[in-house]
Amino acid sequence: MLVYDAWLRMGKLSELHYYEVESGTQSQHFWPTHYVDIGAVGPRKEKACLVHKSQNPTPDFYPMHQRMQRFRGEEAGVRLAEAFIRHNQVSVNLL
Repeated sequence: MLVYDAWLRMGKLSELHYYEVESGTQSQHFWPTHYVDIGAVGPRKEKACLVHKSQNPTPDFYPMHQRMQRFRGEEAGVRLAEAFIRHNQVSVNLL
């Protein structure tokens, strides 16, 4: 909500995208509008996530993310991807 509130105070001057956190548990009914190919940085992302104490990395923490990345990669036509939803109330018309 902090980011959303800041975005509103800025007058919706930029696009706002929501990141898929944990499909099925924290992110439900998530229908992506955008994908980012992370195939080249997958191992680096895993290492970064596992060293963050705030992520509380349990043994099942990252395998679940790997499954999400492979699933979203299949949707996007790449090996690994992350999914995002573009907020539909952007005041800027970029087309």
